[in-house]
Amino acid sequence: MDAPTAQTHAQVMKDWHLAVQSKQFSANRPAMVNRVFAAFAPERFTTLLKPDDCQRLLQSLREHFQLDVASEKQDWCALNEQIMASMSLAGLDTDAVLPNNIAMWQLLEALRGAKGEALEEMQEGDARVAANDIPLNQILFGPPGTGKTYSVVEETLKILAPEVLVTPARETWKNAFDQLVLDGRVRFVTFHQSFSYEDFVEGLRAVSASGQLHYKVEPGVFKRLCDDARHQEGTQTEDDVLNAFLEEVTEAPVTLTTVRGKSFDVRYRPGNGTFTCRPKASESAIELPANIEHVRLFVRGERPTSVYCESYVRGIAEHLRGKLENGGAEQSNGERRPYVLVIDEINRGNVSRIFGELITLIEASKRDGAAEGLSVTLPYSKERFTVPDNVYLVGTMNTADRSLSGLDIALRRRFVFKEMMPNPTLLNGVVVEGIDIGKLLAVMNQRIEVLLDRDHCLGHAYFMALKSGDALQQLAVTFRNQVLPLLQEYFFEDWERISWVLNDQHANANGSEPFVRKPQTDRGLEALFGHDVAGKVSDQRWELNDKAFVSVDSYRNILGSAE
Repeated sequence: MDAPTAQTHAQVMKDWHLAVQSKQFSANRPAMVNRVFAAFAPERFTTLLKPDDCQRLLQSLREHFQLDVASEKQDWCALNEQIMASMSLAGLDTDAVLPNNIAMWQLLEALRGAKGEALEEMQEGDARVAANDIPLNQILFGPPGTGKTYSVVEETLKILAPEVLVTPARETWKNAFDQLVLDGRVRFVTFHQSFSYEDFVEGLRAVSASGQLHYKVEPGVFKRLCDDARHQEGTQTEDDVLNAFLEEVTEAPVTLTTVRGKSFDVRYRPGNGTFTCRPKASESAIELPANIEHVRLFVRGERPTSVYCESYVRGIAEHLRGKLENGGAEQSNGERRPYVLVIDEINRGNVSRIFGELITLIEASKRDGAAEGLSVTLPYSKERFTVPDNVYLVGTMNTADRSLSGLDIALRRRFVFKEMMPNPTLLNGVVVEGIDIGKLLAVMNQRIEVLLDRDHCLGHAYFMALKSGDALQQLAVTFRNQVLPLLQEYFFEDWERISWVLNDQHANANGSEPFVRKPQTDRGLEALFGHDVAGKVSDQRWELNDKAFVSVDSYRNILGSAE
């Protein structure tokens, strides 16, 4: 491996996550990636593969041995850097990789127990308490460019990691948010006209196996999130057990038995969709495949339509079910960590069709565990389904696409709506050639509200780039590529009203160039149509004036008497 650094690790994790989204991989496996980095750079990374274990060890070192280590949440690479620094502070030989790793594991095991559980509760407790004060379902709504998607990061961290918000640095927030996405506790989906119930909850997918086409029930993004959120913290899911087993048999074969008691070795070659099984009793070196998806279905108690090498598939599944039933139960603390589903452009999809019967179940009083909790039978899998009370929905809605009054009344009743309007004060201090950009935005929006409505104002985000300098040129680009096209869409090519928003009717009197003007041509209506027709039509032609975009006076004219 070239350069096993924190930057390389972040890129690998990002690429892996994208591969999972595109279904090249079945699941995120951060522990597998961490194991590779620890093997290639043992002087930099430890064999503590889980960030929670690293965090617990560092917190214990700080409390028990008064070592100077940071307390905020960090990613796995940063935590390893702190652990290595702690070794140096303690005077340990950092080249003694194996003894140091053994000592770390022994110390971690010794610290587990009552004190360790208390520490873990302290780490996660703040997030749970804070999350209780936040609505389960909320929608951020407002005109374009008001920072709705930008604010999703903050709203998500309020639920999942409020301690991160103590640090005002946006980069820290975004890094924490990205890590939560990689951990699977934040999922992101965009509604659109083609998005359906089958994409969101569950549907049938055609798959080919052994040359035959058949259909399987595939869970959608919301059902997968709810299934993951349903498990108590510290317990293992089917995917956890299967992924751990994949890692185990990648390194060395494991001997299992079929349901009839025959022994076989199983191993996994990365990149394949099957386990490789070799019967112990066979004199030849025969290798038989066991489909991983079939194993997964058997673990869940479902039976595939057709199974090749069923005795081996069921043997592996029984082994994993044993691990699932016995493993992790003792470590469970009965708590379920919150999960967040971000739904961007929620009003662009057919919400009633996408949510289906679940529109009732997302209501706080109908969630799993509530006094009035409800469950439904899903149409494809026939499973009983509830929505856990630790699943949070955060939607964004562009009011220029559809007004709030146009939303399904069932959706409006079950969500808390948080309005996000243009905020010119965020542009305080942004001045271009003597023009206050905050005032410029405020004046244009006041005119839009009078001529149209408040749902179609211009957002402050369009002008935030002016904070970085290169002001007049950037202002010209913003107006030409974003402001004018948006006004054209808002006013349906009613150029006269667009010119009123820009105060062009006073441009000539103020000695400035108008942004919108009649075409500068000698061919009038009479020249185009003749005398008989010219008197029956009105000239609807307008054009953009290139000179206005680079003229400070033209922008000053927009302010009018507000300057």
